[in-house]
Amino acid sequence: MSNGLSFASVASAIAGALAASRRGPSVIMAARYAQVGRSQTGFFAVGMCLLAAWLIIRLSRPSKLSLRHSPGRPNSLTAPHLLILMALWLSASVGISMVSDLALGKGSVGAVLLTTVVSMALLLAGGLAVAAWTFRGGIQHGLGLNLRHWPWDIARGMLGCIIIIPVCGGLHALTVQLMPEGSVQEHALLKHAAEAPPAWRFTAVFVAVVMAPLAEEIFYRGLMQSMLRRHTSSAWWAIVLAAAIFSAMHFNHPDHLPALFALGIALGYNYERTGRLTSPIVIHALFNALNVLWKLTGPQ
Repeated sequence: MSNGLSFASVASAIAGALAASRRGPSVIMAARYAQVGRSQTGFFAVGMCLLAAWLIIRLSRPSKLSLRHSPGRPNSLTAPHLLILMALWLSASVGISMVSDLALGKGSVGAVLLTTVVSMALLLAGGLAVAAWTFRGGIQHGLGLNLRHWPWDIARGMLGCIIIIPVCGGLHALTVQLMPEGSVQEHALLKHAAEAPPAWRFTAVFVAVVMAPLAEEIFYRGLMQSMLRRHTSSAWWAIVLAAAIFSAMHFNHPDHLPALFALGIALGYNYERTGRLTSPIVIHALFNALNVLWKLTGPQ
């Protein structure tokens, strides 16, 4: 950047702007990002530097960025497959939520966590069943849920998470500034992870870091993105559309939508580049883990 402006100073400026703009409990998420911006400036700076390096490398080799030669995933997926799966999943989730509220208390820690655990388990099981039925190579060779090149995929996922965290943090900070006062709400799972007893807290972390990344990557990237790519004949259109749907499904937290859309782009790109779900799952898991860590160690 010109005038000697460093990536670290950009991260510090974002943090300062957030700190200066606090308006009380309604912007607790903004306050959390402000603290993270101050305490993790080095982390953000590394991520931004890696993003700049990645962009330079990819722009110098447009064929890689175009994804024209990304691995194929032959399948017979159609929109009804996903719509039926989603309808069954949402219906079951609503039913489980009602039962949990009656048994454990409406809005209680136990009810929220039980609903989330069962919901993610159902989405995971349903996604695997549809994949086994519709992918020519099955779950491992078709969907790409395997550890064929796990050292490379894990390293790629770790780097991908470091790169996307500053992007998502910046987008979230900007979105919070543009939203009306009092409209930002804490994510229920993160809230209960901070307030719950140790056993429930472990459950919340397990759901956020293990179950949600597995279930959501199988559904949104493995199934939805593969179906969209098949019908649009374009890897990038599939990535963008799947990321938009992934983001939109978190509509109850509108301040997260732009950040989750950017995360979805990163997840989808890594899936197309490798043809395997390992890297997207690692990125998603680390992204959630960092957010849980910053919630547990940040302002309550």
